[in-house]
Amino acid sequence: MADNVYQKWAPTPAPRARELQARVMALPLFRRMAPKVFPRLHRWSYRLSKGRVTFAGRTAPVILVLVTGARTGTKRQVPLAAVPQGAGKWLVVGSNFGRPGHPAWTTNLLAHPQVEITAGTTTYSATARLLEGDERANTWPELIWWFPIWEKYTDVTDRPFRVFCLEPVAGKS
Repeated sequence: MADNVYQKWAPTPAPRARELQARVMALPLFRRMAPKVFPRLHRWSYRLSKGRVTFAGRTAPVILVLVTGARTGTKRQVPLAAVPQGAGKWLVVGSNFGRPGHPAWTTNLLAHPQVEITAGTTTYSATARLLEGDERANTWPELIWWFPIWEKYTDVTDRPFRVFCLEPVAGKS
């Protein structure tokens, strides 16, 4: 696995810019439109740049995750905001833009945890693991540091967000 994928997302965000971005993303109009617009923009920018550029830019890592449908078995590529953990590991949060229900991709991961990740120009197999209890609680501050919007979304829904660790499968790429 090429760890250079993670180096381009050096954690050096401008706090004020991130806070402003989080406020805008918490607006009801944004939360209604975002699920229809953002996944398409992320997939488009990945395809156009062959994985070198994401629509979100350098401060918000986005990976593509190929998931298998829980009921249909259909494979779908889902762009996800992700927190790099090094060595090919990522943390992802099922915020669903603060909407009431869990996003479909989280249900798919629970049913079929084997996925394929595309991070930059690198694609590899991984396993999704739901974080619970203390493990989830211990990762939450880091997740909020990377994506302050997730904390804002917790203010507009009572649903606890599912948090997954995507871990590379040894020997498969």
